[in-house]
Amino acid sequence: MSYRIDPRLPLAAEIGRIASEEARAAIALLAVAAEGGAPDLHATRKRLKKLRGLLRLVRDGDPCFYATENARYRDVAASLSAARDAGALVETADRFLRDFPEAAQPLGRLRAALAERHATAEADADLRAAVRAAVTRLEAGLRALEHLSLPQEPEAAAHVLRAGLERTLRRARRQIAAARRQKSAEPLHELRKSVKHHWMHVGLCRAAWPGSAGKQRTRLKALGERLGELNDIDVLRAALEREDTALVAADDLATVHALLARQEKALRKRCLAGARRLFDEKPAKRAARVARRYRKAARRAAGKPRLAPPVGALRRA
Repeated sequence: MSYRIDPRLPLAAEIGRIASEEARAAIALLAVAAEGGAPDLHATRKRLKKLRGLLRLVRDGDPCFYATENARYRDVAASLSAARDAGALVETADRFLRDFPEAAQPLGRLRAALAERHATAEADADLRAAVRAAVTRLEAGLRALEHLSLPQEPEAAAHVLRAGLERTLRRARRQIAAARRQKSAEPLHELRKSVKHHWMHVGLCRAAWPGSAGKQRTRLKALGERLGELNDIDVLRAALEREDTALVAADDLATVHALLARQEKALRKRCLAGARRLFDEKPAKRAARVARRYRKAARRAAGKPRLAPPVGALRRA
């Protein structure tokens, strides 16, 4: 179906449906490894992030379920991270090759070394074992959904959604403030997570979102991608500092570090400016507006029987 909550239906049923769809999709992506194929780790981790974002939105409705299942999906993602992170470094090198053609030779040599490591990581027997274990844990997560308990009444359900939205918005604003005060990468790394979660929450609450949810998600996605590029720079810099000339020749090292610093400075400025615009509204106000619209739609549906769509509409679908 879709990654969005229908206010006309019970919240628990909608959260269970969406979580089940995402978990089953992740299992299907990993299952190709059982037949000798390479699992799409990037797509799998995106599904896991959407699962965690969904649970974060309704965590106040069932805190114990959230704590257990969020840890499950976090650990599954971490178990698959080595090969995916190696692939992300290759993608980072590709971006730098595109943006800085004048440094094609040192960047090309760096990319070749990163690509070799990525191929080794994907062929690692430990990864195959991790994939099999991940499938087992995701199947257990599907069974656990039977125990999710969320309020059925529109007022209580709206309160759960409001709390989840407001928490993520407040967290984002704290991280923006921290990033403006300090130069370390950590606040912007955490901001990226909040931006991704809010992007998911806007999509989940699309039916109750005031204004254009689509435009807001487009802006959030663009900001999230820029923050992701910043994070990739930090990861690559850490790899270079850790392994030094194992990845790039000593003569190339200074050039690569200079390019990383140059790109980081430009991206950081753009990200902070964009984040301030996107999170300018007070969290309590924005969350309350969504909750009111959700509650209104849910109450309206509760007062009328839900009619089946016309036969012609079913054919067109």
